Amino acid sequence: MNQSQVSRRNFLKGAGMLTGAAALAAMTGCAPNGGEAAATVTSENIEWDHEADVIVCGGGGGLLAACDAADAGSSVILLEKAASVGGESSVNEAWINGSGTSVQKAEGVQDDAQTEAADYAANHAAHINNIDQELLADYCANSGAAIERLIELGCEYKLAQDTMFYTTVPRAHLLQPNASAWGSTLGKAAEDRGVEIMTSTPLTELVVNEAGEVVGVKSGDKAFKAKKAVILATGDVSGNERMKSKFQPDWASIDACIPTNTGDGLFAALSVGADSSFDQFTAVGPCLMFEPRGSVVVYYQVLKGLIIVNKDGKRFGNEDDTTTLAGLQASQPEGAGFMVFDSRVAAISRRPDCPVSEINAHVIAGECAELGLLSGIGPAYLDDYLAEDIAVEADTLEGLAEACGIDAAGLAAQVQAWNAAVAAGVDEEFGRNMTGALQFGEMVGIEQGPFYALKLKAPKWMCSEGPNLMVNTDMSVLDVEGNPISRLYACGAGMVSGTATLYANTCGDHMGITAYSARRAAERAVALETWEA
Repeated sequence: MNQSQVSRRNFLKGAGMLTGAAALAAMTGCAPNGGEAAATVTSENIEWDHEADVIVCGGGGGLLAACDAADAGSSVILLEKAASVGGESSVNEAWINGSGTSVQKAEGVQDDAQTEAADYAANHAAHINNIDQELLADYCANSGAAIERLIELGCEYKLAQDTMFYTTVPRAHLLQPNASAWGSTLGKAAEDRGVEIMTSTPLTELVVNEAGEVVGVKSGDKAFKAKKAVILATGDVSGNERMKSKFQPDWASIDACIPTNTGDGLFAALSVGADSSFDQFTAVGPCLMFEPRGSVVVYYQVLKGLIIVNKDGKRFGNEDDTTTLAGLQASQPEGAGFMVFDSRVAAISRRPDCPVSEINAHVIAGECAELGLLSGIGPAYLDDYLAEDIAVEADTLEGLAEACGIDAAGLAAQVQAWNAAVAAGVDEEFGRNMTGALQFGEMVGIEQGPFYALKLKAPKWMCSEGPNLMVNTDMSVLDVEGNPISRLYACGAGMVSGTATLYANTCGDHMGITAYSARRAAERAVALETWEA
């Protein structure tokens, strides 16, 4: 277990071994909606309002779990807190990673689980000994099958040119036309399979029997009997204002990507003794995005020498720190920012003329790099942004300023100062790293036309990568002694510990883990015998 993911088990060993609701209240005081941690509800004398073999709580990754459970012959009820299904799975960059897929083969890409696992090892060499090797191997062995299952359910994918994530072959699959297809496609697939979907129905408590098995859930005064198992897929805790204030105060004013993600599944599981990665609270977003379509800015061009200026033509922060810069942008004139660079940065931002399967070799050779992630396209190059009228090209800085509405004199003065900083190798204004761009060579100034600019926006949203529930490769939720809690499973990148355990902090890995964990949870849940009161 890596040090950034200390479990509640270890925390409790140094805190008098509190368990359940008492431990939760002592550690956080951050139960959903500002309330106290839920007490354990037993099945004695409970009157069930609804029942099914499997109860799925959460309609993001939970949709896939529901489809798999239904196709295995189980009756399924899916409870969704929001007014519609989809969750964070329907509002991301729409990537999912997987190896050995039909989509890869159609593009001439040869890939397999062993290659995928080796790429993880190479990407995270400094941390590989801390990664759950069993979970990693199982994830890689099943990532491609998860994508094939999604295709079977009606999702359409194209292979993205995912060179930015140091994979040896393209492995990221881009959902068409965008992430919203997750909710619409899988929602329909679930309904077609007889899954009963109840929206505006939040999980409030888990129900256990005398043997300590999780046998149902409550939503307010309604009780739902799970004859086989409960699957938690309620997402992260980014909508929990008290948790943000406690663990990430700098983000307290940032809206959650999904406001209803307040940690309902996490807190309910903790109240029945579950273990968690309680010290991890990684906020994702806001980050620099391109106007008019949301797209994440990548790092190669920053290291190569681009600058980010406001409408006055002035830099307003360290371009190395895009998260802080995004926050600073809100206070700039009209809240605007512009990424500015010359033909030398542009030269490494062009897509090579080759098949998708060969792009990675050009990146490794230092010949090209994506400019960013473009919604609906995936890893995008300068020509993509020009074709979409997102990037501006001009022969002179004055022409660039005029086209973008930037003060021409201010931009000229800033470029002169930046060029001097590059020549000196020191950014006295903001302390930026001036060491250059890895295989792309030394940093350059802004001197050689044509010149380019892309307008930036600073979106105000966030999601989190923890705390989350500790699970095994069955996706069984583990208690503080590392034992599975009977009949309780979890899935989703915001719900289970796999995201951090695998260091899967890149686009595609989150959805990969979501799909993998959803399928595994459903597989194990439906295999159980029904319980009797």
